[in-house]
Amino acid sequence: MSDRAIIVVDEAGEKGLIRNVIGRPADSIGLVVGIIGDEKVYKKASEALLLRVEHLLPSTEKAHASSIRPSMRDRLKREVATFFRSERFGIVYFAKYCGSYQVHEKMLAESFKHLPEYQGPKHIRFNSAKRDDDRRMETDLFSGMLSSAEVILRSMSDRTESTIFADILVDQVDKPILEEWKAAVVQLSSAARVSRHRGWNLLKKEPVATQLVIETDDEWSARHLSAEIKVGQPTETLVADVVASTLLSHLKALPYPSALNSKAAISGFWLEQYTHVSPYPIIDDLMVEKEGALNERPSS
Repeated sequence: MSDRAIIVVDEAGEKGLIRNVIGRPADSIGLVVGIIGDEKVYKKASEALLLRVEHLLPSTEKAHASSIRPSMRDRLKREVATFFRSERFGIVYFAKYCGSYQVHEKMLAESFKHLPEYQGPKHIRFNSAKRDDDRRMETDLFSGMLSSAEVILRSMSDRTESTIFADILVDQVDKPILEEWKAAVVQLSSAARVSRHRGWNLLKKEPVATQLVIETDDEWSARHLSAEIKVGQPTETLVADVVASTLLSHLKALPYPSALNSKAAISGFWLEQYTHVSPYPIIDDLMVEKEGALNERPSS
């Protein structure tokens, strides 16, 4: 690998899901994918791929998998498979069920119990619904994907230096989301993840606060990643778009609930051999494996 790596990012999920998880079915899935490899090699291979598939695209401004005619999508998938076979690229991802947020609410409620003034669940109201809505699902998914990307990039690198320098190339996203992702890159460089939450004391009529601190092993954090986020053109993120859309379809076909970030989850995926699962435990997956459910699948 040369002096700089690249992480090409795209997201997939039910329309509107990543903007607002409130009220969504528990089995709805959000997903962020990263294509990782050497920056110079990726750009050269990406340009070559575009020359082979540009006749399949309605325009280079709309270079998205969803905009390609169904009859042409198999041809595009074959070209993308060739893209991965010909060079040393990898796929990392992070996926979540909406139901996992309900589990997080229970953890958050537990974190308030250490407060001296805590007198019961009806005593303190925490701002869970608003917080979930405001922070956006994308940031959770992006952070999870980025942690995996850093570890896998280190394993792919021939360099002895511990720090990986990378460009994170994203498709057009809203400015607030872009700012959240930039902040996530900074936070992930810390050895501890601190999640701060506010609530309201219903008896004293005053605000209260608590925080969840997760100490991360050095190997599992992104402390060795120095990254800069850049906004790319649709043609530059086409491969990530194809991978994200097809991986989402694959995960949605799994029985609910499944450990979405496991080797079992990607079994049979058409790019399975290039796809890396998270190298560290994912709390949502652990809960699925331990309890068998995040909550019940909604009746149709």
